[in-house]
Amino acid sequence: MQGVISYDAPANVSLVKNFGSYRNKTSGNPSFSMTLNKSRSQTTVHYNYDASNKTEFSITINGAESDYLRQRIGVWLKRVSPIFPWISNTKFEISVIIDQDLVPFVGIYTVMTSMSSCLAGIAHRLGKSDSKTQFQTISSIALLDSENAARSVYGGFVGFGKSPSIAWSSDKYATQYQRDAIIYNKLNDSILVFESPEAEFKKPNPDDLLNHPYLEARVKHAQLNINKFLRALDEGIWDLFEKIIENEALTLLALLLSSENSSFFPNRKIIDWAHYLREERDKSSSPITFTFDRELRLHILYPPIAEKTVMKMVENSPLQVSNILHDSIGGGVQLLSDELVK
Repeated sequence: MQGVISYDAPANVSLVKNFGSYRNKTSGNPSFSMTLNKSRSQTTVHYNYDASNKTEFSITINGAESDYLRQRIGVWLKRVSPIFPWISNTKFEISVIIDQDLVPFVGIYTVMTSMSSCLAGIAHRLGKSDSKTQFQTISSIALLDSENAARSVYGGFVGFGKSPSIAWSSDKYATQYQRDAIIYNKLNDSILVFESPEAEFKKPNPDDLLNHPYLEARVKHAQLNINKFLRALDEGIWDLFEKIIENEALTLLALLLSSENSSFFPNRKIIDWAHYLREERDKSSSPITFTFDRELRLHILYPPIAEKTVMKMVENSPLQVSNILHDSIGGGVQLLSDELVK
């Protein structure tokens, strides 16, 4: 059987930050993210299933081969094979398209979200599943790559990790926030990207995080923040939302800086921007907050009522920024096409 299937998947920004290795069920804390609207990638998979085939795959991004993504998908396919044994008899041609204007804003994990959806769709076509796989299953497959990939299956606010305060939470897949988030349904996110010379910015070593001296305390701290975060969503308390988002952002920086063998230092520009945003927010009394992602992009979060204020703040800022995208809260993974090829 031959066919082609294509999915479009969004990026997300973590608001309550995951830390440690919760995905591997060793240690760490639950997390919460917001799915974005414009920051998306599109993945198309041409597949050829035959009992005489052996697993083969090729991968391109915007028409160019990617050794990094080939290695990442190769590792992931081995992890997924016990779930979908038919992979061992399938050839894949995978092509990823990311709009050039969006490249600085879209994580590679979005490809893995789409790939998880594609494999679930292929399994249905092959009669290897009784019905189209539910989002929870797709999220659990994406989790074999990363928590980010697992969360991007859904739109809106998304949690990962079992939490006593969330009845529907799980450590096997991400789950969507299931109540009306009142004032946050149209939340905007202006994403700022900074140039990061190697001398200024070194990414943290994941192994250092697993043995972090404050990991246990962080797990308790994150749970308290999740409780407050959910209250802010449920009751529409912007001041509390703002406080938690910024506390989580700065806590993550502190944890990265205090890792046992840390060589991590944040780019000075992102710290200057955080100071600037707080100063301008105090002057305008506008509902504006910020967070950072793992690539140290700055996310300015605000409801539509503060849009003009944020645009003016960014436009009039004396601080430098390499690139900016005005995004908003959005939906999850979307099916673009699913056809058999004769």
